[in-house]
Amino acid sequence: MSVDTARPAALAGCIEACARCADVAEAVGATDYGRSPAGRSSIGGHVRHALEHVQCLLDGLEGGLIDYDARARDQRLERDPVFVRRTATALRDRLSALGHEQLQAALTVRDSAAPQAPPCEMASTLGRELAFLSGHTLHHLEIAGLLAALLGIEVPGEWSLAYSTAAWRQRAAADAGG
Repeated sequence: MSVDTARPAALAGCIEACARCADVAEAVGATDYGRSPAGRSSIGGHVRHALEHVQCLLDGLEGGLIDYDARARDQRLERDPVFVRRTATALRDRLSALGHEQLQAALTVRDSAAPQAPPCEMASTLGRELAFLSGHTLHHLEIAGLLAALLGIEVPGEWSLAYSTAAWRQRAAADAGG
């Protein structure tokens, strides 16, 4: 998928990360998507976790409170690649409706940050949270790729390649050739 460079990078990156989640679910297939190799989380569990963080962000925008602990933990996102595709598309559509001017909007983020401690609340902005969610999603897709390897499924490494790593590789290749 090509990234829309007319959009702010934090927004474009989050839209791309959601698209990659749908691609992973579709490519792995229904049989293996929900399997848990060696008693570990499933590929679907990691995709669900990432998409539900995006859902929490979007759901909290109107009130200005983003509660990442309020994830629905919808099991369909762990087992049904078709549902994942629909959900990721809906999230991408909602993200696409956001404007440049909204990225500096002040938000409060609530999240559990330590064991046996109440959730903490922190000041943030929409742009910062979009950037966080892009990287967060790619890290979970990397874990999903490792789980796929345990199941004997080969997946493209680009699914989980950090945007900064891709940029570094491109610069390194240009420097080597020039």
